[in-house]
Amino acid sequence: MAAKKHSFAKQASKRLKKLKRRAKLFQLKVFLLFVLPVLAIYLAYETGRQYLKIKIAEHYSRLSM
Repeated sequence: MAAKKHSFAKQASKRLKKLKRRAKLFQLKVFLLFVLPVLAIYLAYETGRQYLKIKIAEHYSRLSM
């Protein structure tokens, strides 16, 4: 009887470990699929905006000379 309980606890422990691993992999997939592309788009937008500000400033500084 004790062997069955021990076996059950062992199986439950293994299953819990597997579920935790799957949950972490799911979190990683969600991050890579949704968060990372949005972050990359935002970074590209901000970089382009700064680039345009610099180019406009250079253009107007040439005109005032």
